[in-house]
Amino acid sequence: VGLPDLLQIDNGLELRGNFRNLRRFGKLVRLCLDLNVEVLFVPPDEPWRMGYIESYNNVIQGPLIRDQEFKNLAQVRREACRSYQVANRVNRYEELGGLSPDEFCARQTLRQLPEGYQPNFDWPPHKGRISFIRLVSKNGNITTHGGDKFFVGKRYRYEYVKATIVIAKQIIRIYYEGDVIKELPYEF
Repeated sequence: VGLPDLLQIDNGLELRGNFRNLRRFGKLVRLCLDLNVEVLFVPPDEPWRMGYIESYNNVIQGPLIRDQEFKNLAQVRREACRSYQVANRVNRYEELGGLSPDEFCARQTLRQLPEGYQPNFDWPPHKGRISFIRLVSKNGNITTHGGDKFFVGKRYRYEYVKATIVIAKQIIRIYYEGDVIKELPYEF
């Protein structure tokens, strides 16, 4: 529904880095940073955090995969596109006020790509935010990505916190229940 302010994603290696440089984020994350879309990584090994997306994938993929045999990749792409178009026209969602995605979009002013936009995948990035929801360990630590560990404090053990890298300021802020509890330097 247009460019979001925030994109919630899982911790797949293709998104959060690569084996040669675990702190270098994948192209999707770098694209989001370039477009000022905050990226939010859900806690590792908690797929229910992405339940809505998983459910939507079942709506699309189930009939698409079960009901057809594909001869080539072009046919897969065509049918997947058609399935998404039908789903966006027909399915209604409580979160959208009972409207289909197409109806909802028609009534909104959507944030679009700037005219003539050319993505900038340079590394390191110069702007944007990358956030992580993490469970604080029994020792009071969290791990964001690439093995980066931060001491949050033992009083937060077994609680979830949000850690946000603010790229322009080269800091990471740790939030608990919406309040900043720690701010540390962070460099790529």
